[in-house]
Formats: sequence, C-alpha cells, structure tokens
Amino acid sequence: MKWTLAILTVVLFFMAAGSLVERREASPPEVAAAEPPPPAGLEDLQAGLRLLEAGDYDAAQPPLLRAAASPEATLAEEAREGLLTCERELLTLGLLESVPEALREGDLARARHLLAEVPEASKLHEESQRDLAALSSLAEGLGKMEEPSRLEVLRHVRALADEHPRASQLVEALHPRLEAELRQLRDAAHRSFERDPESAEELARRGLSFAPAFGEKSSLVLVDLQAIVDRFEALPPAPAAPPPGSSAARTEPGIALALRAFDGERFEEARKFLWDVGNHGSNAGARQEASRLSVAVAEFLPDFQSGMTALRRGEADEAIEDLTRAEQTIETISPGGALRGRLRQQLSLLHVGQGKAAAELGMPREARAHFRAALELEPDNLEAKLGMAATKSRKKPR
Repeated sequence: MKWTLAILTVVLFFMAAGSLVERREASPPEVAAAEPPPPAGLEDLQAGLRLLEAGDYDAAQPPLLRAAASPEATLAEEAREGLLTCERELLTLGLLESVPEALREGDLARARHLLAEVPEASKLHEESQRDLAALSSLAEGLGKMEEPSRLEVLRHVRALADEHPRASQLVEALHPRLEAELRQLRDAAHRSFERDPESAEELARRGLSFAPAFGEKSSLVLVDLQAIVDRFEALPPAPAAPPPGSSAARTEPGIALALRAFDGERFEEARKFLWDVGNHGSNAGARQEASRLSVAVAEFLPDFQSGMTALRRGEADEAIEDLTRAEQTIETISPGGALRGRLRQQLSLLHVGQGKAAAELGMPREARAHFRAALELEPDNLEAKLGMAATKSRKKPR
C-alpha cells in the first residue's frame, strides 16, 4: 500500500509540472519597451557641427539649415549658432583671399582695410589662422613705413614665405610684378648714369636689395643692376663736394627755390623744397646744406611766429625778445634775404617805440639802450638818432 501511494505521488508531481510548462509555452511572449525616436534634426545637427569643426563651412550649411527647422527649440538654436559661425568664417576667408590681391597691386591701404574687417570672434581652423596672423603682421609692419612702394610691399610679402607655407603661392604670383618693377629701376638707372652716376648707383643698389625675394630663382634684371653698380665703382674718384653753406652748395636749384619761398614767408613750401634736395640732391654737398637749412628753419619758425603773435597783441617786450632770436637764426639761413631786412626793420621800430616810452617815464639809460639797438639794426633810422641826442643831453635830477 505504501509503495502504491509513493508511485501515485510521483506521477501526480510530473503531471503538474508538465501542465505548468504547457501553460508557460502557450502564454504570449512579453513585449520589450520601445526606445523613443531621436529628436528631429539631431543627425543633421551632428553632421553639420562635424563639418564646421573640420573647416568645411560650405558643406556644413545644408545640414545645419535642416536642423534649424527642427521643432526642438534647443536643437534649432544650436543649429542657428552654427550657421552664424559658418557665415562669419566664410566672410573671413573671403577677406583673406582679397588681401593678397591688394598686396599684389601695392595697395596697402586696401589690404589694411580688409584685415580690419575680419570679425574679432573668428575661429578659423589652424591653417587659416596662420594666414591671418601673417597678413596682419605684414600690414602692421608696412603701416609703420611712410608711403611704402610696391617693391617694399613685395619684399615684405616674400619675407613671410618661410614661416607661412601658403604665402609661397602668393610670392610665386608676385614674381612677374617684381620683375617689372625692377626693370623700371634698371631703365631709370641706365638713363641717369651719364648725368648723375651717384643717383644711378643708388637706384641699382635699391633694386639689388630685393634679390632675396626671388629665392632660388635667377633674374637677368638683377644681373643688369649689378653691372651698373660695378660700372659706378670703376669710375675715377669724384672731386670733393662743396662744403655745406658754400655758394657752390647753394647753386642747387631746389635750395634756391627754398630760399626764395622762405623770404616770401611761404615756410611750408620752403621746407618741402629742402626735404626734396636733402633726399634727392645732385651731390652730397647740396644734400648736407639742405639738411642744415631744414634744421635752421625748424629753429627759426617758433621764435618768429611767437614774436609776431606778441606784436599783434601789443606786447612789445615779448615781441622784441622772440624776434631778436629769430633774427639771429635767420642769419644762418638767408643773411641777405628780404625777410631778414623786414625783420630788422620791424625790430628797429619796436626799439624806437620802447625808447620813446622809457624817455617819457624818465628812464634815459633804458631809452638810450633801445635807441642804440635800433641804430644797430637800422643805422639810418632818424628817430633813433634824435632819441639818442635828446636823452644824451638830458641830465639826471639831483
């Protein structure tokens, strides 16, 4: 009986287990929770930002435009910021492409203007950042020079090629223009050699200073310029230049024009003539004389102008003091010129006026000093002679 119950229990257990397995197999499988779809425009945004980071601004714009239309406000705002960055960087690249063209034409002002237009927030990729730094450095250096010629612009551009590889392409494009500029220098040197070999040699040496701009390339123009220098060095020694201040040095036409303008009180015109002779005079003596006269004129003008101002205000003592210094300086500029004659006459009148005033105040010694100064400036001044006689006969009260 016990064995029968045990067998029956085992059978019932296996029947129950089988029934449980059948129910589990028959029940429908559990469905996994579905993941939410990505926000609309996310893939476009990510693609656009990758292209933006790589510096491919044109390719970055279409996906960013699509992302900017996304209903997700945050995503659309990020896409719009990316589009603004694209526009800014494309503007900067366009400006950088225009700068070399301006430099090729020697138009420094336009090149500097273009560089000034580069957005301050620009985040160019590394290569373009180097180009920007190179061109900005070039413009800053040339800005410190007065009226740089195209040759100087070309030489400075060439100097950037070693540090900035992309500048080499610009230099290659500049070679024909550089060659043309040097041909003009060579022709000018040839034309002026017989008349003024010294100036011709200076032109030739100036052209040779641009030889490094050709790098490894040779130029027949440079050979011609070197031949002009060699020809000059083979000339016999020139006679000594006339010393500054001599009549020979003053025969330079530019100096004569400067002195004529000076005597006519056209001081700026005189200074321009002197500057021109000082830099381009036909001989060393004339250039030195022009430089000396320029310094003297610069010393003369402040005293002359302040003296005339004091004269207009009726401040006789100040006018005499300033105009006396001016008269002493003018003796080194144009001692026999009309301006010195007018200035001495004006000083003589001032001394006579001050002498009369001192005599009326009972100060004969001061009066005679003024009359004496007037006679030194203008020996035939009748009023000064009468004043001297009157104050000399007057005795001091006891």
